[in-house]
Amino acid sequence: EYGFPTKIIEYFSTGLPVLTTITGSLDKFLFDDINCFSVNNFDVKSFTQKWLYVINNPEIAREVGKKGRATILKHFNPKLETVKILNHINRYSQTCAD
Repeated sequence: EYGFPTKIIEYFSTGLPVLTTITGSLDKFLFDDINCFSVNNFDVKSFTQKWLYVINNPEIAREVGKKGRATILKHFNPKLETVKILNHINRYSQTCAD
């Protein structure tokens, strides 16, 4: 349903803190300092500051990483997403057969 960069799902599934830019529809799921650390595109100063914040606050970073993993598991569960894909294929196949 969304323009979500799927590679980032792998990063979040580790449970480690993730520092990212908000692209596609990430803003529907990810929130700075809650379940991710985010910066604006091409803002090197902001990226550096956020990276130093993450390094200097390991307990907060761990908690944010755990929440990021929980977000991904809730919204991008591979079993549930596979069922959605199969249902879509089945609906399309039935439409084509009619």
